[in-house]
Amino acid sequence: MAWHPALERALHIARHFHGNDAEQARTRLLRLLDDRVRAADGFTGSLLTMSGFPVEIAFSTADDALRYTIDPARPGSDPRGGVDAALGQLAALGAAPAPAATVDAVRRLQAGHPLRFGAYVGGRHRAGQCRAKLYFEVPKDAAADGDAFAADVIGRPKSLPDKRQHIELIGVDPDSQRTEFYSRIEGMIAPDLVALLARVNLAPRYRELVELLGECCFVPIWRELPGDLYGFSYSVSACGEPTAFTLYTHARALFGGDGRTRARILELGRRHGWDLRFYAQLTEPLAMLDDPTTHHTMFGVTVHGDAELGATFGVAPPLESA
Repeated sequence: MAWHPALERALHIARHFHGNDAEQARTRLLRLLDDRVRAADGFTGSLLTMSGFPVEIAFSTADDALRYTIDPARPGSDPRGGVDAALGQLAALGAAPAPAATVDAVRRLQAGHPLRFGAYVGGRHRAGQCRAKLYFEVPKDAAADGDAFAADVIGRPKSLPDKRQHIELIGVDPDSQRTEFYSRIEGMIAPDLVALLARVNLAPRYRELVELLGECCFVPIWRELPGDLYGFSYSVSACGEPTAFTLYTHARALFGGDGRTRARILELGRRHGWDLRFYAQLTEPLAMLDDPTTHHTMFGVTVHGDAELGATFGVAPPLESA
């Protein structure tokens, strides 16, 4: 299969805003997606996005890096080989090695359990520098062991033990040596966020977080959160830097279809001074869409030390409008 036109379009637009970083991203993506490019239906069948497209263009208001996450494995491949494949790909690209202790822990967590995808690979390009990020699946059956590993790294046991929650992913940034633990939680209400934030000494920022969530959905939030399924993550530095907390939900649950999601994110950008020009042009074909299967993936709000709250969100790159 040839290079997908939706991805070609995304990188073409990216050149206007990211210059040589977009060319660097193209070179890396061509290598990372080689197996999918060679497959007959290579750009289908991924669990990364609702449509099955194996590439997500990611955005963070915290910096102006060109970001993406990919599912490099061709459709039908055994997810048990995902960790080794991802590590091998990054090594071939000359990326920094992932922390051995974390990789060993991931192997133990995955061993003997059914997997859905195994591993995803992310990239960030900024000012000529490229940083990788690995996302390792944590099987639901290994959630207790995953919690224990996270508690050891974070230095505190999990909050809200009475809530149904489990770690789904472990993210690793080999360059910064940060490890991020992503959990899914059910039945959460707004006051529960105090306990989640308090685990990493961020409880004083609870009101800011809830106010931004309320701004997203047009109504003040006191107890009930919009939607019924949330995720959260803790990003922990090996160097003792502040831990970052991010609250996630599906963009569709928070905003609606692609058109409404795009309009709301752009409005938030205008209010908060976020530079969303690349996002706006990339998502122009989605402006009028209201399909149940969305290109937008997750939307998150990040609390990090004393920094301004940041937003993170992703989108499967759309084709040009007909």
